[in-house]
Formats: sequence, C-alpha cells, structure tokens
Amino acid sequence: MGFPRTTREGRWLSIFAALMTASLVRIAGFGVAGIAANDIRAIAFVYAVPLTMIAGFGLAIFIGASPAIAPGIDGTLRDLLARLPFRRADSGHTGAP
Repeated sequence: MGFPRTTREGRWLSIFAALMTASLVRIAGFGVAGIAANDIRAIAFVYAVPLTMIAGFGLAIFIGASPAIAPGIDGTLRDLLARLPFRRADSGHTGAP
C-alpha cells in the first residue's frame, strides 16, 4: 500500500488506488466473460485478463514500485475528501489528557 514518508501521512490514496484497481480488474473480468459467452474464441481472454494483472502487479511489487498519482488529481481528491460529511472538523484536541 505504498511507503509513507512520515508517521502522520495518511494512506487514503493507497487504499483508494487499491479499491479502484480491484474494481477495474473485476469489471474487465465481467466484460470478457460476457464476450466469451457468445464467442468461443474469447475464452482465452477469460484467463489472460487476471493472469496479466497478477503478473503485472507481481512485477511492480518485485521491483519495489511505489504508487504515484498526478499532482492535479491528488489535489482534487484531497479537496473532495475534505468535503465529505463524515470527516470531523479539527476540534483543537491534542490527545493529551
């Protein structure tokens, strides 16, 4: 899920990226399965899609690639996250008793 630079750095971006990646892989699998239901030649893709993803992400882990996102997208996502209603406003509490 990435490598935080500080102990206070959030992991929301890594979790969001993992969720989106898993969703896209799942959608691709559904699409290929739907095509393969009507065309016998597409059966190979039913196996190729997940195996390609496994190989690609395995390679990324092996070489130690860290997640990256364009700064503009990062700023937009952070602004949207800050506007969500379930986020608490800073109450000034420092955590000390």
